[in-house]
Amino acid sequence: MPQGGSAQPPALFRRELSEEGWQPAISEADTWPFLPSHHSKLLAGTGIGGFAKSPRRAIIVDTMTDELLRKIREELQTPIESERQVVYLLVEVRKLLERESKLREYPLLVFACDWVVHAKLSGSSAHGIVKLFDKYQGNLETGTEVSQATYEKLSDYLNFETFRKPFKAFLEDFGLPIDLCEDDGSWRRFFRHYVAVISDCSLKIEQRAPPAAQNVYLPKYTDEVVVRLENTREGKADGSVKILVQWHWTSLVTKEPRHETSYFVIPAPPAEPPKP
Repeated sequence: MPQGGSAQPPALFRRELSEEGWQPAISEADTWPFLPSHHSKLLAGTGIGGFAKSPRRAIIVDTMTDELLRKIREELQTPIESERQVVYLLVEVRKLLERESKLREYPLLVFACDWVVHAKLSGSSAHGIVKLFDKYQGNLETGTEVSQATYEKLSDYLNFETFRKPFKAFLEDFGLPIDLCEDDGSWRRFFRHYVAVISDCSLKIEQRAPPAAQNVYLPKYTDEVVVRLENTREGKADGSVKILVQWHWTSLVTKEPRHETSYFVIPAPPAEPPKP
């Protein structure tokens, strides 16, 4: 024990006392079963993962990050069956991104996390979605053809693929299970509860800037969009569920409501293995 009677500090890895203080005592046999990329900065100099060994490098342990990872991992390993689970999972994901200073690396994932805890969003990501619907509504009202690029972007939003892709990248980055985003059935079961949480929580372009302002987008055809889980049909013979998801907006020109509908079939969850 160091002079003064101080106790050994808590650490993720075992440490040994030397003349220079507490030093890591780690061998290749002590490695974790996974090595997330964000931990590489903590393990530099320990001899793990191909880094050069240096007995003078101490390991910095971020207990809050490890606790967030533990919570997220546990939730990912549990079947998503409720809105509560979706909110809890995404709140923890959002906290981890902020903790690790990765908010700018995953703007669409941050937006998706924010959506579950706000009644209205009007930031840059929300603006991007509303602008897409504004242009689409403009095509409808002027009778011009919708470009392939606009249609593909719109389709990705309607199917929430713009959320799924960065979510999977985030999970891979942090060494977390990717089954939720990799498996269509798991994703759609999660997605069903996600849409239920964000239903009627609007995305809006606030028209506060004067028309003469530069680099300010002013919508012409619609300035607000909401998503709704309109219908679910359960009880099919194969155990699957059909859900209808609608994006709603109102024309600023004609004042008429519009919507686009996406249909999803959620397969029955895998059967539990028989108990021994």
